[in-house]
Amino acid sequence: MKALVTILTILVATATVNAQISSARAIHYGMEFATINSGSGHGTNFAMNFNAQNELKSFQAGLILNNGTYQVKGAEFKYKIFPGSFDYHINNISIKPFLSYNMLYQTESVMEATQVETYNSGTISLNGEKAGKVATMEHYAGAGLTIKFMRSFYFDAGIGVGAYFGSLSKEKSPETVGIHEKNHGFTTSFNFGFGYVIF
Repeated sequence: MKALVTILTILVATATVNAQISSARAIHYGMEFATINSGSGHGTNFAMNFNAQNELKSFQAGLILNNGTYQVKGAEFKYKIFPGSFDYHINNISIKPFLSYNMLYQTESVMEATQVETYNSGTISLNGEKAGKVATMEHYAGAGLTIKFMRSFYFDAGIGVGAYFGSLSKEKSPETVGIHEKNHGFTTSFNFGFGYVIF
């Protein structure tokens, strides 16, 4: 009899643990719209991502859109890990910290033309000079918080530190935090997003 009770107890406990693991591993799909500001000199832009996530990790991939024209100017990939023991609940709000790896690719683009005065035999002429941006690959390791509410909606905010390869000169770049004089260097990134879990 004791052996039967022991076996039943083990089976129930195993089933409960497996159910919890299956729930944690259940994959949900959603989309996120975020702002990205990296120190590579491209300024603040938008990202539209699709993601697959469970209670332990998240994969995101999508397009970077130019701030102003909303034209596609790159791509983003982000991998997030949610430490299982950190999950804070306040009423119907869930707050979860995460660690992340973020890769950005921002394409070459052209900024507004500037007027340059040149002297030729005592005469002044104005020439249009276009300030250019070169394509930039960026890699960041970071951390942040995901705040989920109403079961399907969430806010996402994070900061990262990393390196970029291929950028633009400081004189021709927007006013952003970072090292712009070189085509490579170490810098930071910030992002804030709003997402929805579709199913």
